[in-house]
Amino acid sequence: MTHTKKRILAMLLAVVLCFSCLPFSVSADEISSELPTESTVEGQPESQPEESQAEDPAPSDGETLGNSPSENRSITISDSSGDVPVVYAIDPYDEIKNRAEGGSNDMTQYGVTRAKIVSHLESHEHDDFYLGTPYQGGDWQSPNGDTSYNGSAGMNCTGFVSYVLRACGLNTGTFLEQLSITGSTIWAGSGLPYDLMSGASNYLNAVQNGDIAAYTFRDKSELLASGLAQKGDILLMWWSLSPFDDGADNHIGFFWGDSPSEDKMWHSSTHPQSGNQISEIVPKTPGSYFILIKTENEEPTYSVTLTKTSADVSITQGNSAYSLAGATYNVYKGTSGTGSVVATFTTDEAGHATLSTPLEDGTYSVKEVTPPKGYKLDEKIYTFTINGADTSLSVEDEPGTLTLKLKKKDSQTGSTPQGNASLAGAVYQVSYQKGGQTVTEELTSDSSGNLGTLEGLPLGTVTVKELTAPEGYRLDTEVHTYTVDGSQLVGDTYTLEVDDLAEDVQRGGLTIQKLDSETGITPQGDASLEGISFEIVNNSRNPVVVNGSTAQPGQVVMTITTNVAGVASTGESTLPYGDYTVREISTNDSMLQTFTEEISVTISEDGQMLEYEAENEVVRGGIDIEKQDSQMGTTPQGNSSFAGISFEVVNRSANPVVVGGQTYAVGDVVMTITTDESGRASTGNDVLPYGTYEVRESATNESMLLTWQGETVQVRQNGHSVSVTAVDEVERGGLAVEKQDSITGSTPQGDADFSGITFEVINNSRNPVMVEGQKYQPGEVVKTLVTDSEGKASTSDDLLPYGEYILHESATNESMLLTAPDQTVLVEDDGIIYEFTMADEVVRGGILIEKRDLESGLLTPLGGASLDGTLFEITNMSRNPVYVDGALYAPGEVCATIEVVDGVAQTDARALPYGSYQMVESKPGEGYLHTDQTVRSFQIREDGQIIEFRDGDAAYNQVVRGDLQFVKVGEGGEANMGRFANVAFKLTSQTTGESHIVVTDENGEVRTESSWNPHSQNTNGNDEITDETLWDDHNGTWFGLTTESWTVDVQDDLCALPYDTYTLEELPCSANEGYELVKVPNITISRNDTVIELGTIDDQFEGVPEIGTTATVDGEHVAEPAEEITLVDTVTYKNLKVGETYKISGVLMDKSTGEPLLVNEQPVIAELDFTPTSSEGTVELTYTFDGSALAGKSVVVFEDLYQDENVVASHADINDEGQTVTFGQPEIGTTATIDGEKTAQPTEQITITDTVEYSGLTAGQEYTLKGVLMDKSTGEPLLVGEEQVTSEATFTPAEPNGTVDVLFTFDATELEGTSVVVFETLFQGETEISSHEDMEDEGQTITFTEQPRIGTTATVDGQHTAEPTGEITIVDVVAYSGLTPGETYKMSGVLMDKATGEPLLVGEEQAQVTAEVEFTPESADGTVELTYTLNASTLAETTIVVFETLYSDGVEIAAHADINDEAQTVEITEPEKPTLGTTATPLTPPAKSPLWM
Repeated sequence: MTHTKKRILAMLLAVVLCFSCLPFSVSADEISSELPTESTVEGQPESQPEESQAEDPAPSDGETLGNSPSENRSITISDSSGDVPVVYAIDPYDEIKNRAEGGSNDMTQYGVTRAKIVSHLESHEHDDFYLGTPYQGGDWQSPNGDTSYNGSAGMNCTGFVSYVLRACGLNTGTFLEQLSITGSTIWAGSGLPYDLMSGASNYLNAVQNGDIAAYTFRDKSELLASGLAQKGDILLMWWSLSPFDDGADNHIGFFWGDSPSEDKMWHSSTHPQSGNQISEIVPKTPGSYFILIKTENEEPTYSVTLTKTSADVSITQGNSAYSLAGATYNVYKGTSGTGSVVATFTTDEAGHATLSTPLEDGTYSVKEVTPPKGYKLDEKIYTFTINGADTSLSVEDEPGTLTLKLKKKDSQTGSTPQGNASLAGAVYQVSYQKGGQTVTEELTSDSSGNLGTLEGLPLGTVTVKELTAPEGYRLDTEVHTYTVDGSQLVGDTYTLEVDDLAEDVQRGGLTIQKLDSETGITPQGDASLEGISFEIVNNSRNPVVVNGSTAQPGQVVMTITTNVAGVASTGESTLPYGDYTVREISTNDSMLQTFTEEISVTISEDGQMLEYEAENEVVRGGIDIEKQDSQMGTTPQGNSSFAGISFEVVNRSANPVVVGGQTYAVGDVVMTITTDESGRASTGNDVLPYGTYEVRESATNESMLLTWQGETVQVRQNGHSVSVTAVDEVERGGLAVEKQDSITGSTPQGDADFSGITFEVINNSRNPVMVEGQKYQPGEVVKTLVTDSEGKASTSDDLLPYGEYILHESATNESMLLTAPDQTVLVEDDGIIYEFTMADEVVRGGILIEKRDLESGLLTPLGGASLDGTLFEITNMSRNPVYVDGALYAPGEVCATIEVVDGVAQTDARALPYGSYQMVESKPGEGYLHTDQTVRSFQIREDGQIIEFRDGDAAYNQVVRGDLQFVKVGEGGEANMGRFANVAFKLTSQTTGESHIVVTDENGEVRTESSWNPHSQNTNGNDEITDETLWDDHNGTWFGLTTESWTVDVQDDLCALPYDTYTLEELPCSANEGYELVKVPNITISRNDTVIELGTIDDQFEGVPEIGTTATVDGEHVAEPAEEITLVDTVTYKNLKVGETYKISGVLMDKSTGEPLLVNEQPVIAELDFTPTSSEGTVELTYTFDGSALAGKSVVVFEDLYQDENVVASHADINDEGQTVTFGQPEIGTTATIDGEKTAQPTEQITITDTVEYSGLTAGQEYTLKGVLMDKSTGEPLLVGEEQVTSEATFTPAEPNGTVDVLFTFDATELEGTSVVVFETLFQGETEISSHEDMEDEGQTITFTEQPRIGTTATVDGQHTAEPTGEITIVDVVAYSGLTPGETYKMSGVLMDKATGEPLLVGEEQAQVTAEVEFTPESADGTVELTYTLNASTLAETTIVVFETLYSDGVEIAAHADINDEAQTVEITEPEKPTLGTTATPLTPPAKSPLWM
């Protein structure tokens, strides 16, 4: 029995170890390195929970395993590491490997496929059908989602596998048979159908009996590195055939990694957690072997071991800058080292590596793609062959080296030395390790600080130390250390440029003592030696850095300022080694900048300090004193003066002062000064040293009081005087005024009074004055006075300062005018009031009244009457007399009479004094009744005011009216003294020209009375009637035309005719045809409500006048529409009276409208007065007008014959051809082309030929065609360079119809896609006679096609990326636009290398990759494809850009060559490399089930 033998061996080994008392270690050759170790020897627990029961159940025969207590314990022996326990009951690895491996079948023979398992489990990967099912030992095969097998949820590891296989179509009969053909079989004893499938050990029987392909691994890392595991394979973790003897347990589940190296399985277990789970791969017993049972079998694969070494160990050995770890190699099929990567190597610290993916038999090539740290990339290609077994490979790399470049620099200015120092001559020692020895070299710097270059140094640590400092610098005592790790190496050599070898320049400093030029270190007065600044200028060869700022030669290095003791200092160690110039640049406010010397300074030693002195003069100023008035300031009031006032200046400074060569102590009077005529006194502006002084007044003059008490001042500015002011007062007086009337004295006129009148007191002195706290300049008002009820006003006796004033009346009350002259007031004595009298004129106004006609309401009369001459009387109604036109009128007396002129009666504007009045009409005008009797009251309250009675307040009178009557008869002719009915007479006012038509009744009688025909009965109804048959003798008559051309309202209770003289004229009609017409002049209406009887009016018989007309232009009835046309109309007449004067009047009519022809908005008319010498004859009327716009029109001449003002004959037939002239209609049409075509490319210079076809022109007449190009898209003139494109052509046609070309030449480069339309206009002279301007006319249109354009999109299988896996095809889809359909084009392309910007070169011949295609587009826009096929195996990490060019007839017309266009770009990228990852899991001692105790 195998398990008994193993326990005996374990016990023997334990005894041996106990006797040896030595630490124990297990050889990999004996039990493999996966066996864990533990630090103690101990017994296993006597019991374990039910959920930790062993996966393989007890033998079915119930055999016990031993009777002694020792047989119920397992023995563990630990090594000295104390890490993990070793359980000694595991089966030998080789025995398990022999049993498991060698099969060629797989699980598909039982109806199960990998796809079924993966699909089934993936469908439950995110639910709880399996996941979370509780763990149960024994025959438990019931997931959460199906508890039918056990009645409740629970699964052990084999129960989970069994259920899944059965769910995926397992042929259970065949599979159960295979489980039990050979080998030991474990039963759980549940009595359920699939009890046998619940033992993990039984699955090894299935492998052997079913010849199933399986692979054995010592540990998990070998399994994951093998590349054999696939999702859905069965993973059996084996401890022993009878693991229960020593508390260990076998385990089984499904490999669930998405890649062969992913550490993931799906299983039921107690680890890492309890229940069904997806977790890392964890055996139940740490140290178990791994048997991979293939669901579906593949070809066998093998592993290869690579060993990497250094090509120069003398450099790399012991040097941590170099490492063999991390080198990566790609493995390719064949010996070329190209193509697809089938596996990779990645070295460890020892330079060892195994394949990332096991490989099948064959020959392979290996090429390094990433060197390890510190090594150069190995370009060599290695090969190996697998022939049914694992193999190995050795490689080596050359170590990289270090190139060291050293440079000395200034710590502040870099490669430029400071001041007069130098970077040349510095000596440095360089040390490094090579071959286990320390190597040193010395380097000396040049003038730029360069120390040279050391090449071929090992990577690692280098030290640099200065031995000798150059001129002007301090020695650098720091040892500089530089470490270059191998990870920094890119390429064969790492170049380290050392630029931190910086040194500090030597430095020194200086101090300056400032002195007063007269008193030395003690300043005068209030002066100070503090705050005076000096600048230090770099005078060295090179720049210097001071306090962080760089100063070039000639620039200021720094500025220093004196302290309270007058000392300025740079401080120690401030100025770098070199030469400097020191000069004073500014002083304080108390000392002058008189030190102008420049101090030369040289710093030649480190820490050197130099001392200097500099003298300055003190600031000197002065005091200016100004005497002022206490109120007016600098100007004295009135006639006072500021001259002759004396002041003393006393020293009040902190120290003595020197003035005029003499020293004055504190408190001494330094000088005395006296004011001049302007009131000013001065010490001079450069006398007093910087200090404090007291100024006090010692004496004043007779005009000013000594009121100023003195002032202390400070002198602080050189050449500047401090201003001081002293103040006194002046004398004052007053005035009084009385108001009077200029005519009546102290008694006012009418309603006037003297109260409330305002007077202004104006300063007329030579200087300003102060009055009541206010300053008044000469000419300004200082006081305003207002009169009381007596007309009096006055000031106080001390109001006005000494001086001269003007008394001026500035405002009056409403009854008095401002007419009093100004008076002069002299105030010369204090407290005196001066008295004055001021006389004014009274306010005067006037009156106006309108006289209006009662019927019209107008200021103008009706008919021949007059409103002028009407009189109005005005009576004084005031409380006092008034003075009018040189006389005084008491209240109640008539003081004025006014007369109406032009409808208005009025006085002068200032005729009536301020007062109250009444006005009445005393006499009406001629032809008017005295109907207005109104008494009108009014008041005069404003000067020049006109009181107006207008409109509704005006005076209205009724005009005198009368009527007329007469009888009409005829003499001779057919009727002898018969009464004429229906004869019209025109009755006309000789004054207004108003006329109306009256018609005789059947008795030949006419009357205007309202009793005959009411005036309101169709008033004047015959006036507008031209058809005599419509005349009505019952129409009423009414005259009332106003001057504003409208008629007053009809009133039947009044007579028809206003006061006037009238003329009666007989009008021609059928009733009096052939009779001499009668005219009755001077019919007068002068009495109101009276009828004038004219008696009988008779006529003498004569013939009826007639006319006819013939109109022509140049003798023709057809004419051209010229700018100036002369039309002659020949008029024939008959039955005219010889010796009488007639008038022919004509107008041109538009035949199409029947209305008068308008030229320039005016009718075309002509008139001719003539006196015939016979009753028949002809006359001509001439019409001259602009006919340029009359093309296509016909005009007809209408003529009227007048005798006096009456039309006696007419000829007005719109259809009379003899009266008609017709104007021709020129027309044009255009066809625009470019070289005979309607489309063109938009070139720089292009010519459009517009062929204009004309008709209807006059042969031999000169014409001009003017054209302009229009932009069809905007409807506006086309602009080229902001100018319109125009052209014109002048021609003289030989025939009325023909053609002429107009040429347009211009730059069309900006007109791509634009359609232009030619507009043409035909002129005769300056007159437009025809045009053709149709924006939609295709004949007038030229279209500029788009410029050809192309754009490209390059892809490989629809993507912009591809892998370097041999031959690839790039398809470039080229989109084009602006091509001409039907023409043939060629598209040519080349592949470009984006990194170089040059054409991509491939293959051994380094040839370009090109493509081209010819095509004929069916439309202007479209696409075409170009295909590029190339071997991309060597193009990893290459970015390819496709450039395309379009040709037409061998000429390039478009290109797309943008190296940065991503649409044109394809990137050849390396595929992602597989990675290996492992997870370490802490091991715990297995628990022993009570079942096996």
